[in-house]
Amino acid sequence: MAQTSTPETAARFILGIAVHQLGLGAGETIPCRSLLLPFSQHPWDSSDLQGGLSFAIQSGWLVPTARDSFRLTDVGFSEA
Repeated sequence: MAQTSTPETAARFILGIAVHQLGLGAGETIPCRSLLLPFSQHPWDSSDLQGGLSFAIQSGWLVPTARDSFRLTDVGFSEA
C-alpha cells in the first residue's frame, strides 16, 4: 500500500472518481475497470484499490452488483 494512503482515503478517491470524473449519481454502477488506471499511478497501487473497495463496501458507500462492478449508494454519493 502506498505510504500516504489508508483504506479510507482510497475509498474516498474511488468515490471522487465515480462522482466527479465519471459523473455518476446514486444508484448508478461503476465498473472496476474504470478504477484500474487511477490506481496504477503514483501514489496509489493495486493493493490500495482493494483496500478502498473493501472500506467503501463496509461503509455502505458501494454495493457489489455483478462481477467487477459496484453500485454507488445514496450515502456514498453524499460522502463524495
